[in-house]
Amino acid sequence: MDEKTAKGAEALCSKFAGEIRDVLAYRRFAQRVWGNTTAASKGASEVLVAFHNLVTMSIGNEWFSYPKSLYCHREVRSRLGERAEAVATATPGPAEEAPSGAWARAENLVGFADRPEKSC
Repeated sequence: MDEKTAKGAEALCSKFAGEIRDVLAYRRFAQRVWGNTTAASKGASEVLVAFHNLVTMSIGNEWFSYPKSLYCHREVRSRLGERAEAVATATPGPAEEAPSGAWARAENLVGFADRPEKSC
């Protein structure tokens, strides 16, 4: 590979470095959730929110006719919890965070950690 081609490849890779970092963080997070029986039974919403945000961020703005929608897991869980509580008791209550939420925050995933794309 000549020097010009190498510099072009390096520039292209650096353009996607953040996305690659996020994909690898999501992969570690999902493996940790699905590899833990207790977390796997409770971590679906965390995995889905993280995956939705990861995919949404990877799509160029030109493909959206409206602003990208990224979600904070705490808001999603609150709404899910309110619906479940309303059905069960007719009184919404606070939702506790599962360990998988803490794992997602530790991986700095959008929807869990404070990030420029979405502060949660």
